[in-house]
Amino acid sequence: MPEINVKVEKDSLDLQTLYFYGQVSDDYGFSKLQLVYYPSDFEKQKQFEAIPISKLNLAEFISAFPNNLNIEVGVTYELYFQVFDNDGVNRFKSAKSNVFTYRKRTEDEEAQRKLEEQSETIKKLNKSLEKFDEQEKKLDELTKTQKEKSNLNFNDKKKLESFFKRQKQQDDMMKNFNKKLKDNLEEFQKENIKEDQFKEDLKSRLKDNEEKLKKDEALLKEIEKLQEKMTQEDLIKKLEELAKQNKNKKRSLEQLLELTKRFYIEKKLEKLKDDLAKLADEQEKLSNETKEENTKE
Repeated sequence: MPEINVKVEKDSLDLQTLYFYGQVSDDYGFSKLQLVYYPSDFEKQKQFEAIPISKLNLAEFISAFPNNLNIEVGVTYELYFQVFDNDGVNRFKSAKSNVFTYRKRTEDEEAQRKLEEQSETIKKLNKSLEKFDEQEKKLDELTKTQKEKSNLNFNDKKKLESFFKRQKQQDDMMKNFNKKLKDNLEEFQKENIKEDQFKEDLKSRLKDNEEKLKKDEALLKEIEKLQEKMTQEDLIKKLEELAKQNKNKKRSLEQLLELTKRFYIEKKLEKLKDDLAKLADEQEKLSNETKEENTKE
C-alpha cells in the first residue's frame, strides 16, 4: 500500500484558509493524487480535485483549501487526500490521509469576529497604558539614582538591566498591537472602499506610532551597548531622552486608543444598522406572505 502523511496549518491572517503539506511514498511510484471533499452530513456528495504529483517513489505536495473551489458558507465540510500507486497489475492500490474539517464563516460571523478582535485589542491597549505608567516611574527612579551616585553598585546595575528587558518586552508588545490593528484595518478596508475619516486618521496614527517605536528601539540599543563606556553625565542624558520618548509614545498610544475606540463603535453601529435592515426585510416578506395566505383562504 502507498503511504501518505499530511500536515495542516491555518492562515494566520484570514483564519479562513487551510494550507497542507504532504509526503507520499510507494515502491511503484504514483498514478494519481486527489483531494476529496464533501459536506459533513452528505458524504454521497463527494467532489474530487486532482493534484499534480511526481511519478517517483517519493514525492511531496502543497495544497490549500478552499482555494478557488466553490463551497457554501456556513456549511461544515470534511476533506482528505487520496493517493493511488502505479501498480496496474494489482488494480492501483490507494491510501487516504487523515480527515480534516473546514467551515467557512458567513458574512455576519466574519463581521462579528472582526469586531470581537477589535474589542480584544482595545482591552489590551488599555492594560498597556497602565504598564507605561509603571515603566515611567521605574525610569524616573533609575535617573534619580544615576544623579545621586557617582558609582553604581551591583543591585543598581541589575535594576538597569531589568528595566531594559521590560522596555524591550513593552516595545515588542506595542509592535504586535500595531500589526494587529493594521491587519484588522486592512480587513475592514477590503469590504468598505468608501472614504472614512476615522480609518484614515487611524492609519496615520499607526504609521506615526511605528516610527516612534523604531526610534525608541534604536535609542535603547545604543544605551545598552554603550552604558559601560558612557560617562555618568552621558548616561543620564540618554535616560532623560528615553523618558521623553516614552512620554511621547504614551501620548501617541492614548490617541491611538481613542481613535481605535471610535472606529470600533462606528463599525459596530454599521453592523447593527445592517442587521436591523435585514430583519426589517425579513419581517416585510413574512408580512406579505401572511397577507397572500389570508387572501387565498
